[in-house]
Amino acid sequence: MVDPLVDALDAIIAVFCEDHGGFDYAMPMVRKQVEAVGMDFHKPTVKELEELIERLTDISKDLKGDKFAKKERMKLLSILRKAERGEPID
Repeated sequence: MVDPLVDALDAIIAVFCEDHGGFDYAMPMVRKQVEAVGMDFHKPTVKELEELIERLTDISKDLKGDKFAKKERMKLLSILRKAERGEPID
């Protein structure tokens, strides 16, 4: 069984990359932030995912503005909260 937090991380990465030019363009930004948080892709914690979301939101703010970043942050936090409750991630 896959850890729900790993599923959440995958979904968070997919949303961020989709919002920022695709995996080829956005994944290096994601990797840099995952490293900065000190997260293991295979064993993320809730705290690490929350910090990653904040870091990705900061990038979104710089690239697409505050309004876009706030919406994206809510979307990413929603993914994390579903995983915490054991709900399926859309």
